[in-house]
Amino acid sequence: MSTARTVAKDTFSIAFSSITAKMIAFFISVYLARYLGVEDFGKYTFIITYLLLFGFIASFGLDSVVIRKISKNPPESKNIMSNATIIRILTSIIAIVIAIAAINALKYPADTRYYIQLIAAILLIQGLSYLFESLFQANMKMEYAAISLVIPKIIFATSIYYIIKNNLGLTEILMAYLISELARTIISFIFSRRILRFRLQFERATFKDLIKNSLPFVLGYGLFVLYNRFDILMLSTMQGDIEVGYYSAAYKLTESLLFIPGALAATLMPVMTKQFDRNKEKLIHTYKLGIRYVIILVMPITLGGVILGNDIIYLVYGEDFTNSIIVFKVLTFTIIFNSLIYIQTSLLVASNNQQLNNISVTVCAVLNIILNLILIPHYSYLGAGIATLISVVVLYLFGFYFIHQRFQIQPLNKDFLKYIGASMGMGIVVININVNIVSQVIIGATVYVLLVLLLKGFTREDITALNVLKRK
Repeated sequence: MSTARTVAKDTFSIAFSSITAKMIAFFISVYLARYLGVEDFGKYTFIITYLLLFGFIASFGLDSVVIRKISKNPPESKNIMSNATIIRILTSIIAIVIAIAAINALKYPADTRYYIQLIAAILLIQGLSYLFESLFQANMKMEYAAISLVIPKIIFATSIYYIIKNNLGLTEILMAYLISELARTIISFIFSRRILRFRLQFERATFKDLIKNSLPFVLGYGLFVLYNRFDILMLSTMQGDIEVGYYSAAYKLTESLLFIPGALAATLMPVMTKQFDRNKEKLIHTYKLGIRYVIILVMPITLGGVILGNDIIYLVYGEDFTNSIIVFKVLTFTIIFNSLIYIQTSLLVASNNQQLNNISVTVCAVLNIILNLILIPHYSYLGAGIATLISVVVLYLFGFYFIHQRFQIQPLNKDFLKYIGASMGMGIVVININVNIVSQVIIGATVYVLLVLLLKGFTREDITALNVLKRK
């Protein structure tokens, strides 16, 4: 199969699974928010986010290293996966111990500490599934990742339905989450055996090489988690679970809309890794293509979220979450910048420039923490949203600067004015029609597509654009 067709197939697989998984996760989040209420939903979100903060220790930056090394040197796959798995087990155990020790040292309420200890093993469980899925990505077998992503979500959704029907509590919800992630690991492991059968065999040179190459990613991922999730921890500490509930409801909505750029970036990274060594011109073309299609997709989503923010929050969460409206509108602007950052990061990692990404994330993590310290005491969850938006914009600008300097790429051109114009036209129509929100979305999407075609922002040539990736 040609590279272009493989990319298209993998993008479809991961996009389809991401859409399905995000939809399931979205409905789970909505029903949990309505079932638990603002305060308990905030507590649930804090517990999951807190453990995620220690995920960078468990992952140890191995996933990107494994993808890159296996993509470049397939014959060494067994040795790489064997030693990577040993490292992942060791680092996950360390992460679990630190997470439990830290929550006790911070003197959080007894129930919060109990919940953290109850599901801390998820750091190991998720770590292994992510590692196996890296093998899928390196071999461009994303249909395996798609299945391992969707089935556990169905298991979790079924469990949540049972829990809500029987009026059970947060303990059962967290256990259901743990079990569903364990199912993901088992499924990923089974599929990994179809690609590669390896045993846990320590090989000193490979072990040391993986550790050495992972260190930049450890720092980068750790800082990224701080920049991307530390606001929840700070909001919980400085304000409380209710404020976390309002903020999390808005954040989860905007986060759920990033599945398409995430899927595209995950598929393009191994392709760009190969192109970096073989054909720089194709590498630049692939990057520009990714940027362009991301803009086409997320520009109307961003504007639509701002216009329909009130109706969206009322429809999804109900009147109890009215306070989430303003922060949702602020966070909606992060969608377009986060989408572009996904593609930027893939290029920097694929071209061995992850240290530049680390610099960007370091600055933005520090900036985000400072902004949260300043804004949360005065503006609570709205302050956290403003801090997040500013940090995301700055991160995008750093990535844009580094990529322009290293590759002389100027991805934004006059064609993007067409998508801005089409989005504004869509917005004018949506604002001036008095129908229900579902009809507004359908009409708005139709108007946007028609305007893009009318402005020749998408042509027949775009349908076959990926064919340029066939030549190696």
